[in-house]
Amino acid sequence: MQKLKYLSLLAGLLLGVQMLCAQDSYILHTVLKGQGLYSIARIYGVTEAEIIALNPGSDKVIRTGEQLKIPQKQINKEAAEETANGYIHHTVQSGETIYRLTITYGVTGEEIYQANPILRTEPLKAGQVVLIPDKKSTVQQVSKSKSDGEEDAEDTPSKQKGFKVKGAYGNKEKASDSRSSDGESFWSRIFGKKKKTYVQPVDTTDCAFQHVVQKGETVFSISRAYGVNEAELLAANPVITDNRIKRGQVLCIPKKSKTQQEETPTGKQQEETPVEEQPKDVTPDVWHSDALQVALILPFMLNENTSTPTADQAKMVEFYEGFLLAIDSLRDADVSIELHVYDSGEATRSIRPILESEEMAHMDIIFGPMHAQHVAQAADFARAHSIPLVLPFSRNVTQLASNPYLWQVNADPSVIEEEGINHFFELFPKPNVLFFQSKGVTDAFCTHLQNELDRREMPYHVFPAETTNDVRPFMEACSRDDQADNILMMTTSDNASLSTMLPVFQLVMRDTAQVADIHLYGYPQYQTYANSHANEFFELDTWYHTAFYTNNNRPDAASLNRKFKRMYGREMGARYPRYGLLGFDIGYWFLNGLSHRLNAPAETVFAGLTTYRCSTIQTGFNFNRVSPTGGYTNAGIYVVHMRADGQIFKVDFAW
Repeated sequence: MQKLKYLSLLAGLLLGVQMLCAQDSYILHTVLKGQGLYSIARIYGVTEAEIIALNPGSDKVIRTGEQLKIPQKQINKEAAEETANGYIHHTVQSGETIYRLTITYGVTGEEIYQANPILRTEPLKAGQVVLIPDKKSTVQQVSKSKSDGEEDAEDTPSKQKGFKVKGAYGNKEKASDSRSSDGESFWSRIFGKKKKTYVQPVDTTDCAFQHVVQKGETVFSISRAYGVNEAELLAANPVITDNRIKRGQVLCIPKKSKTQQEETPTGKQQEETPVEEQPKDVTPDVWHSDALQVALILPFMLNENTSTPTADQAKMVEFYEGFLLAIDSLRDADVSIELHVYDSGEATRSIRPILESEEMAHMDIIFGPMHAQHVAQAADFARAHSIPLVLPFSRNVTQLASNPYLWQVNADPSVIEEEGINHFFELFPKPNVLFFQSKGVTDAFCTHLQNELDRREMPYHVFPAETTNDVRPFMEACSRDDQADNILMMTTSDNASLSTMLPVFQLVMRDTAQVADIHLYGYPQYQTYANSHANEFFELDTWYHTAFYTNNNRPDAASLNRKFKRMYGREMGARYPRYGLLGFDIGYWFLNGLSHRLNAPAETVFAGLTTYRCSTIQTGFNFNRVSPTGGYTNAGIYVVHMRADGQIFKVDFAW
């Protein structure tokens, strides 16, 4: 048997263990629970008869875990013409899907989307010509480039930009994402592990102190101000080219050379200038610069004696790392930021020493903390100093109704529920809902939806959720109205109940093809079930609402994932939501929005963010003020559509 080749699936969702047997020209497909010949044939673009021909007896019964031979169709020579530019021109045949093309040509769905951006918004059409990356040509080109000594521009350290990070943890240790003077990384100082770092700070070994470049300053004016000559200033800062410096740039002010320390006639050195009398670890007042002053307060718990990171510590570090990537992206947009990082420690520890530090009163915005006691202390501080406080994790914040400086990112479940109901009727203005009741349990969202259907005098039906092959009652309940949408919906988000009913839903879908459209509508938890129910969700044309969603095959998500791995030497944790993406989205959305509003009157800067829109990767943002004297809560959610043609779309109603 030929070497096993794992097939890349559309949207990164697993359909089952598959392998391509090139010599015998068939694919081995492992049958998943609830799958039938019809759905399997649709996945691979073949007929049921072709599957039965290779698998005698499969027309009578197939079992979960059984392996079926799926005919591997040869590339249509008339449909595919290899070109010299690294692509194959493929003419779409009737019934072909993106997934089918990935199998035929051995490429991923994302590679096809990148070559044909229009396919992200429009389905494949028979007769359409699409570009397929020629893997053989690409491999040869990459091999040649590497042999010629070419270097990946993204991995070249000199291409990376830095930014300034200040910090004061519980032990007053200055923290940054960059290496300290002894070569330790931030991760190493927290958990004792060496990790890749990417910010390239000023080397302070031979610096009297550091200077943040202000608007209008030049190399000449700075050298005069500190009593050093231009040559020494340039030598201490090799990043300066052609005597050009930028506002917000951090420069090393070198220690005076012996030749500059002139002695008096009595043999004593002259008294140093006031600038030189400053302690060497003093940094100029950063809040007087044009850079945004940003504080990040997270429970890193550095003072805890842990040899390995706990789950909570790992989440906070990943959030911080994503936040740093957001700042790095904003640097490309010429946004100057001073980031101050603090460790809030355990929930029982007070953060008042952090809040009472001199620089905190000069912050433009504060992110965090997490624990309820810390949130209460930070909220009081934000109100007293008129500083916006962004709460990335907290729900049910008691001060939200009366504190206009609070921004709650993690919305209350009731808010998500209300938004989900509104969007449901936007998508399905004339729904006919078939509810399937499981063990007498009804989710709050489902109860709300039923009440709203009653209020609007719209029809719905409730059936017991149980395994059955008699789908006639369900078919009879389906509407034949061309303007209607038949919605199949469980009354609970429980995965076990859903798994039981999915085969029944598939039967309903197949046997009612002549009636109005049929869809499965679900809950935010369906995102976590997608790996195990991918083919069923696609066949049932599934929809669900969620506050967090990302398709890792989309260019923005794929690019950030690559950058994260390159910078930190590992993948993001497999959590929901992913904390690295959460840190990136929150940092980018707020700081980008704030940077474009600094010239507005102070009282309108943050109120204006309620109408601000910015593309994000995982988190939806749409802030509403909870009361005339209160803060803001996030009502941004997505609706995800797993279409029957194998494509996934995220609908963002905030735009």
